[in-house]
Amino acid sequence: MKRIIVLALLLAASALALGRATNAKKSPAPDTAQAVEARQRAYLDALHKRDPAAIGQFFADDYTFTDVNGNFMSKAQRLESIKSTPPPATLDFTDLKARIYGDTAVVTGRVTSAAGPNGQALNNRTIWVWSKQGGTWRLVAAQNTNIAPAQ
Repeated sequence: MKRIIVLALLLAASALALGRATNAKKSPAPDTAQAVEARQRAYLDALHKRDPAAIGQFFADDYTFTDVNGNFMSKAQRLESIKSTPPPATLDFTDLKARIYGDTAVVTGRVTSAAGPNGQALNNRTIWVWSKQGGTWRLVAAQNTNIAPAQ
């Protein structure tokens, strides 16, 4: 009977230890989230400056972008679009939230502008997908979706 109790205690302790190890792996290290957030801020700074060379450094080779009209762009097409489109009068990024999943990060937020590149106001939800490649966080995909103006 003592052997059964000891065995049951050992199994319970093992299960607890395994559960803690599994939970520890699910929570990203704070420095990982900070690294993604810093990379996101640097990317947004490059967007504000409208610097295609700097922006291109953030994109993975197979980067894709889907605009508010559903147009799908490759890295080269997106960079050309940035070069050829007049900058918006203002460009604000708010409600940014980063979630980390191992070597992948998803950043969501909102993009607004009083007057966008075509003169119309921007009010979008946006999502950026980052992937850690060769020790560097790179954008692999992004999408903007129009939303109704805030009431």
